[in-house]
Amino acid sequence: TPQNPMLRSLVGSEMCIRDRVKKARAVEMDHVAKKEVWTPITRATAQANGWKVVPTRWIDVNKGDKQNPIHRSRFVAKGFNTGAMEGLFAATPPLEAARLLLSIAASNREYVVMINDVSRAFFEAPASRTVCVEIPRESPDYAVGVVGLLNKSLYGTRDAATNFQAEVVSFMTRSGFVQSRYNHTLFDHRERNIRVLVHGDDFMSCLLYTSPSPRD
Repeated sequence: TPQNPMLRSLVGSEMCIRDRVKKARAVEMDHVAKKEVWTPITRATAQANGWKVVPTRWIDVNKGDKQNPIHRSRFVAKGFNTGAMEGLFAATPPLEAARLLLSIAASNREYVVMINDVSRAFFEAPASRTVCVEIPRESPDYAVGVVGLLNKSLYGTRDAATNFQAEVVSFMTRSGFVQSRYNHTLFDHRERNIRVLVHGDDFMSCLLYTSPSPRD
């Protein structure tokens, strides 16, 4: 242990950061397991089928500050651009769409605007192609010669955003919403008087205050 008080403080601070990052990574792996993001298979199986194994890495971020640290860890694939792929990007809503919802709410006091986001959104979207990834040491599935065959979309894969958008469209239409012909990020539920604007994993809703709870 360093004798210098300043060095002891630095060492202690680094150890605290490591502990927080370790906990944040464990939380991420818990979500991976709950959502069954991948199925462990042998590397030999992937190679025999000609499935490419994508490298992965951790992104550790302190969303707070030194006094009030809030550590978050995201496990991502390093999906490099290895060739042209159509439909990689999710649609971006025009500013006019947001203004429309705000205008409706502003002109009628019975309407409210609600903003929501989906935590770890890409884990909700099924993988649309065969992709294997390197499994991190923090995962219970980690073993020498074992990789993960993706069941769900993983951050960093090239088609993750597109897959999530497709899942949103599927969920919204199953729930009774009609997708706008003007812009595919707009949805309307006429029976419940709800309009929803989707941008990535962010949802902006305009609805009657007397409508059933959005949780329904």
